[in-house]
Amino acid sequence: YKPRTVREWFFQKAAVFVTIAAAQGLIVIGGLIIFDGLKPNQIGMTFLVAIISALAYMLFVLMMNLFFGHIGSAVALVLLVLQLSGSAGTYPIQLSNAFFEAIHPYLPMTYTVKALRKTISLNGNPAFDLILLLIFGLVSLALMLIGMTIRRNRLVETSLVN
Repeated sequence: YKPRTVREWFFQKAAVFVTIAAAQGLIVIGGLIIFDGLKPNQIGMTFLVAIISALAYMLFVLMMNLFFGHIGSAVALVLLVLQLSGSAGTYPIQLSNAFFEAIHPYLPMTYTVKALRKTISLNGNPAFDLILLLIFGLVSLALMLIGMTIRRNRLVETSLVN
């Protein structure tokens, strides 16, 4: 079945990537709880943070792949590596060099780390962090839909010419 509209095309793909992202979040947090004995203060919010983060990152990687192909996947991988050092997930950002301190507020993983800290041990409200992750995901989604529309229009034009 070939989708006739961008909407059909998107929903064909969305069923797969939303399921995978939700499963990733559930498996990671569930595994930490079951196998490592993690006891989050806000268990439901911890799962929600993991699922929203996984979905936002997946949308970003799909968008990069749609626009730039394998190069987009490579760029996403480089951004992942930068985020590991710049998000203060491994050690405090104050111990990092000036480059990582400068990019820290602009990295989506910074807000995942902050939200997880709030839900796992601080009894904080992760709403602001989740909103930023949702914005990141929605911007990636919007760009992906624009890219899908452009690609579909090119395919239609090509098939009309041939």
